[in-house]
Amino acid sequence: TADSSAQFTLPDDWIAKTDEYIIQTSSLAAVELTRQIDFLLKYPYGCAEQTTSRLFPLLYFSDLVRFARPDLIGTRGADYFIQEGILKLVAMMRPDGMFQSWPSGSQVHYWTTVYASHFLLEADKAGFAVDNSILNTITDNLRQIAEGKREEADIPSRVYAAYALGRAGKLERRTVNYIRTLNAENMTAHSRFLVAGVLAAAGDSAAARQLLPAEIQPAIFDPIVGGH
Repeated sequence: TADSSAQFTLPDDWIAKTDEYIIQTSSLAAVELTRQIDFLLKYPYGCAEQTTSRLFPLLYFSDLVRFARPDLIGTRGADYFIQEGILKLVAMMRPDGMFQSWPSGSQVHYWTTVYASHFLLEADKAGFAVDNSILNTITDNLRQIAEGKREEADIPSRVYAAYALGRAGKLERRTVNYIRTLNAENMTAHSRFLVAGVLAAAGDSAAARQLLPAEIQPAIFDPIVGGH
């Protein structure tokens, strides 16, 4: 506070004149996210999943970026990064609404397709420019995935597709009816939460609450770094 002092212990094992420290203070607890924002804006890899993961938080933290790290975005603003990211994602979309892992690749992945489509629908809701033809294509594809018409898609991808449609206000009764036929009790906690979200979006709050797990024990996975 203004009336109290603070003490900092800085690392002492750096080579002389190679270190630099910035102390940033704020009354906003969110300023603690500065390092994570720095990581997002400078993330060097760009497959469909990585691009989406970089952009999604910026939809909700653009004001924080302007406040916490204006030096990273310059005069263009966080919106510039989001709009450029939208163009990059669209360049990885096939005519059928599926997303390639890389712009020059041919491999597609269902969960990544849903993830990228979900972001584009949310970006449209937030006021960013997404072409209507793109929105119509990804919506049609999400419905095919969510209703089991793309048989290669696993259950988590189908559930997630239905959830993304619900978030966008594009959920149809036949999609909900199909999701109801799936055995949610055998799903992971994450997928059960998504099914609950689908049912809630369809107006069945009672059924949605029954699906929510009483407790969650997060799964622990070894990191996958793709050789980097």
